[in-house]
Amino acid sequence: MSDFAPQYHRNPSQRTPCMLVLDASGSMSETVSETKRSRIDELNDGLGLLQRELLADETAAQRVQIAIVVVGGPTADAHLLMDWTDAAHFQAPKLTTGGKTPLGKGMRLALDHVARQKQTLQRNGIGYTRPWIMVMSDGEPTDEENEWLAAVQDCRAAEAARRCIIYPIGVADASLPTLQQLSSTPAMRMSDARFREYFQWLSSSLASVSRSRPGEQVQLAAVNPWAMVG
Repeated sequence: MSDFAPQYHRNPSQRTPCMLVLDASGSMSETVSETKRSRIDELNDGLGLLQRELLADETAAQRVQIAIVVVGGPTADAHLLMDWTDAAHFQAPKLTTGGKTPLGKGMRLALDHVARQKQTLQRNGIGYTRPWIMVMSDGEPTDEENEWLAAVQDCRAAEAARRCIIYPIGVADASLPTLQQLSSTPAMRMSDARFREYFQWLSSSLASVSRSRPGEQVQLAAVNPWAMVG
């Protein structure tokens, strides 16, 4: 968990919350052919880049908030790795792999913490843009079918009520149709070797949104530096 709980009395700026739901299951230890490094190493490098890019942007550092739910890893379960932290104090974790992919459980956990954070922001009189949930997986969910379907229903209901925006990102051979069930936003496939490009796009996009007013439409950067075509 983060040791840097946001200090709203010191920084009353509006916030742009972004929840990362990251797959750390055993398959993320596989080697990326282009770089000869594991997917989890590439993911960790990307998180480090996200930290540096957000910190380098004065507005984003004060306004963007990051939280992380890990699916799999040493606990072989879904758990909150990092609670909500302002980007100015965000320290990228080093993820390790293991276990299966209880993605449905991870998504419901993410939705719960997004809802709690919105209440915290409201209680402190802090404005906020609609939270993002960025979900990244390289495989199929391993939840029981009823648990997965419940998670899908909860995600779709949250989007329909405009409580959040969910962006499904499939790595390597992940099933995009399965990930697409979580959101009305098109699921996209990321090249194994493009983790850094993805997180650079994410930091740039969050910085743009952090400068907007709540409810304002923002034109995000093109995804072609990291998204696979065809």
